[in-house]
Amino acid sequence: MNAVLISKSGNITCQHLEAPRICFAWETLTVNGACVGGEVTGGHITVTGKVMASTLQSCGHIVVNSLEVNHRAPTVVLLSNTIECDLYNRKMDSHSKGLVRSVNEATKNIDTAQMMDSYTHHMIHTAYRTALFYLFGGVDSASRAVELQGKQTKALYLSQLIGFAEEYVKFYSVAYESPEEHDSDTIEDFTKAIITSFALVKNDIAGIPEDFGSSHRQYLQDRCAEYLFMTKKLQREYKLDTDTTYLETLFKKAIGKWRDVLGETKREVKVLIDSFGLDKDLLVRMEHEPETLEPLLEETLAEILARPKNDDSQRGRSPLIRLLKTTADRLKRSIEVNHNSIVKCRREILEARKELLEKLAIKFRDPVPGGCSLESNYYAADVIISASKLSRRGRDTNMAKVIILANPIQGKTVFHLRDTMVQRQV
Repeated sequence: MNAVLISKSGNITCQHLEAPRICFAWETLTVNGACVGGEVTGGHITVTGKVMASTLQSCGHIVVNSLEVNHRAPTVVLLSNTIECDLYNRKMDSHSKGLVRSVNEATKNIDTAQMMDSYTHHMIHTAYRTALFYLFGGVDSASRAVELQGKQTKALYLSQLIGFAEEYVKFYSVAYESPEEHDSDTIEDFTKAIITSFALVKNDIAGIPEDFGSSHRQYLQDRCAEYLFMTKKLQREYKLDTDTTYLETLFKKAIGKWRDVLGETKREVKVLIDSFGLDKDLLVRMEHEPETLEPLLEETLAEILARPKNDDSQRGRSPLIRLLKTTADRLKRSIEVNHNSIVKCRREILEARKELLEKLAIKFRDPVPGGCSLESNYYAADVIISASKLSRRGRDTNMAKVIILANPIQGKTVFHLRDTMVQRQV
């Protein structure tokens, strides 16, 4: 009891472990017997006997025979994206702390770039789709095509803004419920990342062509201003008090209103699409095979422009077609910028992680599905499986930040870490 076992860069193997004051193994901790009490950390952990009234933490694989409980202390398994040197009371230097923040920031930037990529691809496909509706829709299709492009653009950008707002709500809901989860640095990093993402979308909205509806652009710009006002007010409310009234009422009500507008806009888009009277098979292809839209548009244009001069060939040469293709080309360039940003961020992450690993400051989870997992042949009721280093509030479910088992589990069962959530393998 009260033993101090530390392997800063290697392994620990023991026959029995009871209430250690510190037990830390950078690589693998193996207990050939029971582990009772204390806090135990390892890159990987294996316990051939029972685990009871202990806290096990790992960024790798934890394999135990059974997880049991008693009245002395909870039995907790913490699946973590990292294990750090401060777990055995070695202070991390300021340079290493800076590297950690740069890794977190670069990771968030990658998430942002990938999210932007997804929406940008939708925007490109929307432009191609609108051009095809115009070309196939007959001589009176120009005004409907312009209206369609405007409403589809409004729906896509509004969907993005709703995503930003819901991410804010999710973050601050956790902050109110478990304030220990979000220190000032975490809040600052989150705010910086999401405002950076929001600024990109706001700039894109400002660049929506006048032809596709200044009223749509103004509506979206008004929602941007509303979003900024709400986020700043929420930050102030959070600093002043623990009262969630603003979050639960005005913020969530605003999102509800935006969702109502989004739903109505999508219905209007469907009515417009139906009005073109296109073949059902073509509509299915345009909806479910977006990668074919650009070649289909080029083939259709080539065929139309090869015809003698008539209304069809005039549509092929129209300013609307040029505008839609120019819009798609501009968006493609932004995808290239995003991809370059992702490559740069990934390189920065690899370099920072390598340095942190070499300094034995932080060990990271293997970034593959199931890279951090828990396996046991038996789980007692009230065992806690958590992705949170601080919170112990949870429920019995298949996926959550904290899972507290309501009933025993007989037979080998696996839980794994998925980003910042614990998921039961079914």
